[in-house]
Amino acid sequence: MIKFYYFESNAKDMSRPGFRIRGVHGPLQICQVYSDRTCKELLRWCRAHEVPKLMIHQHVGLLSHVDLWGSRFALGGPGVSKEAFIADVRYSDGRLYM
Repeated sequence: MIKFYYFESNAKDMSRPGFRIRGVHGPLQICQVYSDRTCKELLRWCRAHEVPKLMIHQHVGLLSHVDLWGSRFALGGPGVSKEAFIADVRYSDGRLYM
């Protein structure tokens, strides 16, 4: 199932080489989209909502996900609690890596 986890981040926290959010200089609302079942489900959601595959974060040992902000933030649905999100991340334990 596709799930949505919402959090606030500072743009400085997200800056890393090759990645910058232009025009953002403070708190940033982010919607993290992920599937608790399969990576294919996340890919289908991205295609259906015209979110480029390039936006999918893939980290070995972690849950693959997409961060939405700005105009794409509205694509998010009802959010899960922090506890539910952490449980999904722990359960995935790399199984949902693309």
